[in-house]
Amino acid sequence: MHLSEREAQVVELLARGFSNDQIGRRVGLSGHTVAYHVSAVTRRLALANRAELVARCFVAGILEQTSWPARLHDGGACPACDWVPGVRRAGSRRDGLARVS
Repeated sequence: MHLSEREAQVVELLARGFSNDQIGRRVGLSGHTVAYHVSAVTRRLALANRAELVARCFVAGILEQTSWPARLHDGGACPACDWVPGVRRAGSRRDGLARVS
């Protein structure tokens, strides 16, 4: 299995749980370009989805255990985005995660 440097960078951040937009902000790409990279790799490797891509990269040794999970600050807020674990607000799309205003 071979990934380009950019594809490996995107997959590593994907393994940390970041969304396409969050990955894009970190590496200077649009969320659409990140989605393209993820789609291209999953298609090339005949994988079903993003989770399978991350799992395959761990098994193949492309990702190390230190790539996951993303480390949280002492207060629990993610250092790269705007959510706080364990806080649920009305309209939240993800259980246990809510946007901080």
